Amino acid sequence: MRGTITALALFIAPLVADAAAGAAVTIKLRAPRPRPITDLVAVTTDTYEFAVKLTWSASDYDGSAGTATSYQIACSTSVDIDDDADWQRSDVYVTPHSYCTPSNLPTPGPQGSFEVLIATGLRFHGTTYYLAVRAVNAIGRTGKWSKSAGVNENNMATASNLTPQAPGNVRMNQSVFNPAAHVLWDANEEFDILTYTLWRTTISLAGTPTSFKLLTNIDGSLHDYFDSGLTNGVTYYYRVTAKDVTDLVSAPSLSTGVWAHPPLPLQPKNLSYVNITTTSIRSAWLNTSLWHTRYRILLADVEVGFARNLAGHDIESPILGGDVRWRRPGEC
Repeated sequence: MRGTITALALFIAPLVADAAAGAAVTIKLRAPRPRPITDLVAVTTDTYEFAVKLTWSASDYDGSAGTATSYQIACSTSVDIDDDADWQRSDVYVTPHSYCTPSNLPTPGPQGSFEVLIATGLRFHGTTYYLAVRAVNAIGRTGKWSKSAGVNENNMATASNLTPQAPGNVRMNQSVFNPAAHVLWDANEEFDILTYTLWRTTISLAGTPTSFKLLTNIDGSLHDYFDSGLTNGVTYYYRVTAKDVTDLVSAPSLSTGVWAHPPLPLQPKNLSYVNITTTSIRSAWLNTSLWHTRYRILLADVEVGFARNLAGHDIESPILGGDVRWRRPGEC
């Protein structure tokens, strides 16, 4: 520090003499730049899609460089970034910019500490990205950037292209079952999903669906499918896979199933009895559904009540809109 103060004093001395002679003197003091980053390393990550992992040593104040308060990142997919002049190129993009630079920049740590950044959301997976990092002080002065042998020479990496995750939360719309199925699932987190593929089977071995066959492919922006024309009385199982724009296909989702069946019967209305004799009872009621295929008349001994001693008698093929049936005690 003493050498720095002496140099400053030697620089100011002539200005003081000029001021004494009546000349106007302007002194502009600027905070020094942060130290330059010299060991930036970029690698392809295998844990995040469309991403590159960056590491470097933190820059900080050391008596001749300004204290870093933030970082600035530049990147390009067409040219390397060799020096500060390259930061001004039209094909080099500087934070903040949506083209290829991240917004989740770390806050500078103490000098020499290990900085890590997962740069996600890059536009082009499978493409080589050239990256550069500069430290910035509190008044916006940046450290210098340079690339040479042994200095930031590993500043390039290919943006990751991972296999999509299996679609999650595959489920059935429980209100659809006659004779159809409505399959739903959550959208994948990857933003490059091209299509979803639905697979279907009616075969289950030891409780595990098997022998799935291709049902259909749908656009990656959709997250449900209505499967019509099923056969009532059959259980259908479904699972889903995802394919991205580079034709990578996910593992299949967990399977889900639905039993296709008509709606549960509604209670018949307006039950009445006519022509009650010692040998027969004539009943009439109003049909309430198009899906009924038979009725069951329950009889009970009046002395016992309806809580027990019930007998059942099935009647086939109801007449729509109304029905009349005979019941002779002793025939069931």
